[in-house]
Amino acid sequence: MSKEPQEKEKKQGVGVKEKDSFIRINHTWCKGCGICIAFCEKKVYETDAYGQPLIANLEKCNRCMKCVERCPEFAIEVDRLNRNKDKSASTEIEKEKED
Repeated sequence: MSKEPQEKEKKQGVGVKEKDSFIRINHTWCKGCGICIAFCEKKVYETDAYGQPLIANLEKCNRCMKCVERCPEFAIEVDRLNRNKDKSASTEIEKEKED
């Protein structure tokens, strides 16, 4: 048994909980094609032990919607309504860097 899948499972367990995220993946519909991972320029997703996308870097997501638009199974949903609320912490950090 490889250690790599166990590490991915561990990361999935400690990573972003989808109920706390503005990205939701329907793992029942997802067939693990990897298109969302390939088109994500910000590297938000990684592959889990089952070959399905895992939200690994939520803070990097700029909500470009490429993953949603390209998913052939319509398994990804990105909530764009609360954009400012979710990005407020990173915006403050960027302002501090400018000063």
